[in-house]
Amino acid sequence: MHLLILGYSSIVRRRVVPAARTLERVTRISIASHTRGASDMPDGVGWYGDYQEALASSGADVVYVSGTNATHGRWVSEALTQGLHTIVDKPAFLDVHSAERLVALAQSVGKGLAEATVFAFHPQFTLLRSLLTASERESTRATAILSIPPLPADNFRYRVDAGGG
Repeated sequence: MHLLILGYSSIVRRRVVPAARTLERVTRISIASHTRGASDMPDGVGWYGDYQEALASSGADVVYVSGTNATHGRWVSEALTQGLHTIVDKPAFLDVHSAERLVALAQSVGKGLAEATVFAFHPQFTLLRSLLTASERESTRATAILSIPPLPADNFRYRVDAGGG
C-alpha cells in the first residue's frame, strides 16, 4: 500500500512516519510539503512540492492529511474526490457541518474517512502497557493525565484563522 501524507508536520515526523514504517502493508510512503524540500525528507520517502499534484499523480492508495486545522476540510475533500481512502489529523474538522458533509462525500464515493489519534504511539503508552502487563493486581483500568507544555507564541494552534485559538 502506498501512503501519501499531505503536510510534513511535527506529528508526521515524530509519530506518523515511524508508525507507518512498522506496518507491513505500507510498502511506500510519499510526503507532499509546501514548506520542506526533498532533502528534508526521511530516507526512502518520496516527495512532492504540491498537494494537488501529489493527489493526482502519486498513485497512492490512502492519504493522511496533516496541516493546520483550518485546511483539513479542503484537502480531505480533494483526496476523497480523487477516490482515495483518507485519514486526517485531529481535530479533523472545525464544525459539525463540515464533518457531516465530508462523511457524506466519503460514503458517496465508497471510501473510508477516519480521524487519526497518534497518542497510542507515544512512549508513555509503551511504559503504561508494560506496567499493566507486569502487574499482578487484578486492576483492569488505568488513568493517565497527559499535558503538553506551552508552545511557542507563534504556533498555529494559537491562531483562530488556522483553526486554533
